[in-house]
Formats: sequence, C-alpha cells, structure tokens
Amino acid sequence: MSELLTQYFERYAEEAITKMKAALIAVDYYERIRVRLVRKEDLSGELAIIAKVGPAGTMTVVKEAMADYKGRVAGAWELNQRLQDIGKQKVSLIVNEREHLPWP
Repeated sequence: MSELLTQYFERYAEEAITKMKAALIAVDYYERIRVRLVRKEDLSGELAIIAKVGPAGTMTVVKEAMADYKGRVAGAWELNQRLQDIGKQKVSLIVNEREHLPWP
C-alpha cells in the first residue's frame, strides 16, 4: 500500500475514534440524566431548561439526543461512498463491557 494511502486511512481512523469518543461521552451524559429523571430527581437547579419543558419534555429530548449520538457512534466508521464503490473494507469492533471505548 502506498504511503499516502496508509496516511489517509490512519488519519481516517484517528478521526473516527475522536468522533466515537465524543459521541460515547454524550451518550453517557444523557444516560445519567435519563436515570435521574426516572428516579424523579429534581434537576431544575442543574438544567434550567427543565423548568420550561418539564420532566416529560426533558425525557423526550434526552431520548432523542441519545438516539442521535448512538447513530454517530455507529456511523463513525462509514467510508466515503467513492471508496465503498471501488473496494471492499471491513471494520470490526470488539466491545468489552468493562471498557469505556470499543477497540477497532
């Protein structure tokens, strides 16, 4: 493989990992809020928007945000369509339940 191609995929992998980290941190944040809302904790002091939309509205936003960020995790490794058209690729992720991030 050429040096330029190797550098391209290395840079691509680094960017994908950065995207996944950010999305996984966001999923964890919203999951903690969701759990606290289920426990009926008053979060209005921490999140001012709750006073405006209420707990039910906040739960809706939390669920939508979690779905969005989980989609970003799943899509972090999607290759450009042109690359998909000219070759085969395989990305494998192994998730250890005790780890915070998957290993490529």
